[in-house]
Amino acid sequence: MVNDLICEAFIHMAKRLFAVVVFLSMLSMAYIESGEIGKNAIASEQNFIPIKKVTFVKFDESSYIDDYAYLAAIPASIFRYDGKIYAYPLLFYDDFKPGNKHELSLNSSQGIKYFMEDWESYCNGLDEIEYINMGKLAFNARNYAYINSTNYYDIAAKIALRHWKRSKTCIVSYAGDFDEYNVTKGSFTTQLGGKIERMKITLPEPEGIGGVYADFDVTPPYVYIEASVTWNPLLRGHDIDLQLYDNAFGMVDASENWNALFGTHESVSSYIFNYGKWKVGLTNMPTEDLNDYIALPEPKRYYDVNITLYGGEIYELPRIDFKARNASIEIKCSENISFGATLLSNGIPYEPYYGNGNITIFAPELGAGNYSICIFPREEKAVSFDIKYSWKNVERMQTNSFAAASQAAIMASLMDAPLLYISPNHVPYETLNAMRKLGVENVIGVGLQNNPFTGYKFENYGIEESYSKIMEMTGKNIIVFTTTSPWTYWLTEELKPHGDKEKALYVGPAA
Repeated sequence: MVNDLICEAFIHMAKRLFAVVVFLSMLSMAYIESGEIGKNAIASEQNFIPIKKVTFVKFDESSYIDDYAYLAAIPASIFRYDGKIYAYPLLFYDDFKPGNKHELSLNSSQGIKYFMEDWESYCNGLDEIEYINMGKLAFNARNYAYINSTNYYDIAAKIALRHWKRSKTCIVSYAGDFDEYNVTKGSFTTQLGGKIERMKITLPEPEGIGGVYADFDVTPPYVYIEASVTWNPLLRGHDIDLQLYDNAFGMVDASENWNALFGTHESVSSYIFNYGKWKVGLTNMPTEDLNDYIALPEPKRYYDVNITLYGGEIYELPRIDFKARNASIEIKCSENISFGATLLSNGIPYEPYYGNGNITIFAPELGAGNYSICIFPREEKAVSFDIKYSWKNVERMQTNSFAAASQAAIMASLMDAPLLYISPNHVPYETLNAMRKLGVENVIGVGLQNNPFTGYKFENYGIEESYSKIMEMTGKNIIVFTTTSPWTYWLTEELKPHGDKEKALYVGPAA
């Protein structure tokens, strides 16, 4: 998986990077098992000493174990020792081998090889390579370490015990695969009469690169609008662009096709947000030398903008409280007529769908909000529609877990402590055993629902509270945004999304 953060600390050799090099301005009492390079570097405005080491975490697109392992390794990959801050690269590794040229975009291991050539050269040889849930790669070091487990709690415990000898404090958050879905589905039938109004507005040709505009009225019961303009393809140096405005809202659509590729026509459309005054505008993009164009006056030309208003109805769908995936809306008409439909999110429309007789709207993911469907026949005929909808509701637990674990990883480094995991239902043996061996006395939870520990001093920060705590400790309010949605990948030369890697996330590198 192509990783997305490259630290300035490695600018000496970061010429061909696809790999992720993660450095955070955090502290840890992890003890040094490999030598320093001996040169100060700067990341996040703090001096630190790079260590002649690297840690690889095996990328797993079908499990969250790699994401939680990566987060647990963050406080071990940058730490303070004897008054100095030390750091080394923490990388995901994917051993995917492209089967054809279209899959070259998925070959992140090639970028890691380039990076490692530079990193080994910069370090003049590595003291240690640590592998988490993977075997040895073709990179050289004086020592090799292996941490293996498919258990969320065990992997964090092993990382903690290898990198900390003693720690009176540990940071704890939930970890696990909490993907649970309940399905929302339903259906209804409705009748619509195809009411359509057409009008034509004639506008003079724009002068230079200025625009010309004209208002018109939009009244009920119309819900969707289309406008188009065409001109003589023999007119050289003319490329008209078309804009559509809701005067109470602003520009709602614009078309600026290049006539050499798409022909001498422009079209725009929009859901009707408000009734009242609307506007169309024409602008001219000269395609020949502007001075020559001005120097040769031509007779005044006019352009007809054809406007079509479609009647229809808007139907509310059940509210989505958090997030939904694989949303599907099937619309079948009683007759094989042309009609359109668009999904509305809190009143904002998605791209319209058009079809004859039936339409299926599919959305891989929808966020929280109130949704509705707008249906408009494009023929003046009374028809009925059968609508079926369904989607999988995503529970908050998985997203909250990653949010809390990310903040816990940062707090763990800032507070000189290892990161351990528990289940919402119990404290696993692996975690308790690690706490006992480390001599933990204080437990700081992030995002926990209650205090599951006995015999320990305990405090807990909610997710939002942890943001404030981190800003208080660092004196900074730097924010990195990421997503817990599946990673959508593109293949070479396709120029569009090809698919999703269901459990491939950027949460670790973003932290």
